[in-house]
Amino acid sequence: MISFSTKLRVQYCDTDQMSFAHHSNYVKYFELARLELLRSIGVSYVSIEEAGFILPVVDVKIHYIKPAFYDDELLIETRLPALKGARIVFLYHVTNQHGKLICEGETTLAFAGKVNKRACHPPAFFINAVHNAEVAV
Repeated sequence: MISFSTKLRVQYCDTDQMSFAHHSNYVKYFELARLELLRSIGVSYVSIEEAGFILPVVDVKIHYIKPAFYDDELLIETRLPALKGARIVFLYHVTNQHGKLICEGETTLAFAGKVNKRACHPPAFFINAVHNAEVAV
């Protein structure tokens, strides 16, 4: 399993009238964290698309526990368990600067051909990058 942590600060524009980070922003936070995990193992969405693949999100799950507020510093631990066919699952654990659990979540993405949009197995360079990162841990 690969794990990577990303920090971000809740921006004023991300808050709602109750001063909470709006629930919809967590999907954006998850994407940022997911991209950083991939970048940490040498993979980018650009490289995936240049190789003729796309990686759409097919499922999102979020369990909200406590609200985050403007200017809170969030730590997002992102984990990538084993690959399974065309789908990949990322797990998220979000805490604030005090170590309090804010939410947990999961996104499922599926590899597909860029032209035909049909599900397919991940490209070899992606599988190799994940394997090499797992071995390095």
